[in-house]
Amino acid sequence: MGRPLRSNTSIALFSIFQRLAGFLIVCGIGWLIWLGMLLCWGYEDSFLILNAIRHPLADLLMPHYTHFGDGLLICILVSLFFARKDLALILSLLVGMLLVGGVVYVGKHWIFEDWHRPVMVFLHRVEFFEIPLRRLFHFTFPSGHSAAVGGAVCFLAFHVGKRSWLGGLLALFSLSAAYSRLYIGVHFLGDVLVGHFLGVLCAVLSLGIAYPRFQRSLHTRPLSMLEVWKKRSWMFIWILLPISLSWIYVSEYL
Repeated sequence: MGRPLRSNTSIALFSIFQRLAGFLIVCGIGWLIWLGMLLCWGYEDSFLILNAIRHPLADLLMPHYTHFGDGLLICILVSLFFARKDLALILSLLVGMLLVGGVVYVGKHWIFEDWHRPVMVFLHRVEFFEIPLRRLFHFTFPSGHSAAVGGAVCFLAFHVGKRSWLGGLLALFSLSAAYSRLYIGVHFLGDVLVGHFLGVLCAVLSLGIAYPRFQRSLHTRPLSMLEVWKKRSWMFIWILLPISLSWIYVSEYL
């Protein structure tokens, strides 16, 4: 009984990689570039070198752009594209993002709890550019914002299908949102790289394992019931959107 299950999972994962080709290729190129920087410059120096590359317009935009990495907000924004079309994908997104949150929490608080943010590492030693929202000192690895935006946008790339150019653009968006964490001075490049990779990995696992099962389960439900669920989820998402934005800006800026 085990062989057919493994075979079906392998087929599902192969199909997912086909649909995510553009997204994964661009993400892979980004990861390799970041990894090369880490190997060439080291963990601390890679941060200082990249953090020193500034532009006045980016200084204005990045503190807001970085909120695309907020887990709740990015899930809401991504869900708006397919809440009325694919209920199984919504449920898989929830599973994937819960997995992302669990992996990031274990990494930050259990495995790498002694890894600190740049402001602590460089305290009284080296000056760098920082755009503080809430001042963060500890639990730097991996980057939760990078993981959230990488994972959530992966589901959107899956939804748009085999349009590789669009998947590539979505990958660039998720990578740049992750990079904003380094730009504003709250994460090292290694935090961002590993966080983004873990987010995409968790999303792919959820798409390969949870998504087919949700599809089969929902296929047995009455069509009228599914339509009601889709409408309710759509309304719930729109209700959560202003709540999420309010929470971010109240907690970060007041």
